[in-house]
Amino acid sequence: MTYYYLIATLPEILPGGLTKDLDVSETIDLILTNITSEDKSQIRYLLHINDNINLINQLHKIKTGKQVYPEASPSYYSTHELRELLRSKYELPEYMSDFLVRFEDQFGSLPLSRIEEGLWHRFHAEVADRCNGFIKAFIHFDMALRTLVSHTNAKLFPEQKLDSQLAAGTNQDENEYEEITGHRDELLEALESKQPKFIQITMDKIRWEFCDRYE
Repeated sequence: MTYYYLIATLPEILPGGLTKDLDVSETIDLILTNITSEDKSQIRYLLHINDNINLINQLHKIKTGKQVYPEASPSYYSTHELRELLRSKYELPEYMSDFLVRFEDQFGSLPLSRIEEGLWHRFHAEVADRCNGFIKAFIHFDMALRTLVSHTNAKLFPEQKLDSQLAAGTNQDENEYEEITGHRDELLEALESKQPKFIQITMDKIRWEFCDRYE
């Protein structure tokens, strides 16, 4: 299905540029309420990347009283919705439910990295099974990018805890995509600046170029 009228109403966004008065949540709501249920079920997985980070946050806060990462956005679930879903266990994506059965009671007894790995492994398996070509390819690419940034950041600043936006959440080989490794110098410059906004713009630019090339 095509969405000519929906696309025409969306704000123009340029990589690295500022879009005046852009409300990200409002724009995402506009998209989700004007696409088919089948397409919505696909788009959700792009937003679930940040839901995964927020899920780890909520569980860690419940078990230890401490939040490990800044809240990630945009996400499919608000913080309140995620909290309620964790209480009820209903209507969560299958991979999240499976993760909770296995790991919810393991906080404190297992390393956080092992718990996160369990979530991301289930997420990627579900994406591979249920998503279409572009969504699957983009999420695979995005995690490879995060892996490269995470590894580079760890080498530059081994004494610092990784920010959630840089956390790879995957054992994926960053060398899998030549277009990512071709951006090593660009990413290195951004990471050395220690400026979160500059790092995010650089990563978004690389993502944009991937989408532009995708056929």
